[in-house]
Amino acid sequence: MTERKTLIVDAETTAEDLVEFMLSRAQPLEIGGSLIYDFTNHPFDAARFEASAIPPGRYVIPFSMSDVNVDLFELLPMTIRALPRLRFNPRAEVGGYSVQASLLPSDTAAERRLRVRLESEFAAV
Repeated sequence: MTERKTLIVDAETTAEDLVEFMLSRAQPLEIGGSLIYDFTNHPFDAARFEASAIPPGRYVIPFSMSDVNVDLFELLPMTIRALPRLRFNPRAEVGGYSVQASLLPSDTAAERRLRVRLESEFAAV
């Protein structure tokens, strides 16, 4: 398994740095029947994940800085970026992980309609 890199973001961070970070995490974690693509710098807590009673499946953990996460998700293959996202609440008494589905529709035609609507409005400015 490739060494899982940490991404420290500063004024000199490049797209290549982001890609190298992503490649180091291309192999998902396998926990209790789930595959988890983990793009956060924070350590993953397998015991707390299992205590969260999340059904087995495929999940993605976004990068913790929203501005970097936008670029990261733009580069991810569609099959990964469409996965339900895991959130972590370290203050939770038990578990702490929860699932958040994308707000975008999984139907590509419906998503295109949303994009056309937005493009039309933004083009008018």
